[in-house]
Amino acid sequence: MVFAVKSENATSQSTQAPPAPHDDPSVFPLAIPIISGPGALTAGVTLVSRAHTHRILADVAFIGIALVVFAITYVAMRGSSSITKLLGRVGVDAAGRLVGIIVTAIAVQMVVDGLHGLVHF
Repeated sequence: MVFAVKSENATSQSTQAPPAPHDDPSVFPLAIPIISGPGALTAGVTLVSRAHTHRILADVAFIGIALVVFAITYVAMRGSSSITKLLGRVGVDAAGRLVGIIVTAIAVQMVVDGLHGLVHF
């Protein structure tokens, strides 16, 4: 995701015709864990379980926040084709690599935090 690795039979964009898009039903289910993965589920359970004094208020707030996040995700998904047209192929590739770097940094920080908790530096 971060490194631009070309296959050995890659040709220049001017001589290569773009592949025809086709509907692949296996692509959509792969996006589900990224949207509501273990991190999001764990955060939700943790936030709801920590509310001891105002349980109903915490539940309503959590549901409200979840609905706002769902709405933002829906708008982003519906507008993704417009954003793709606006950014172009190079912009989408650059954004993907940038997100890859951010996710890598988060993963490294989580490993460091886990080792710190385990070893107690």
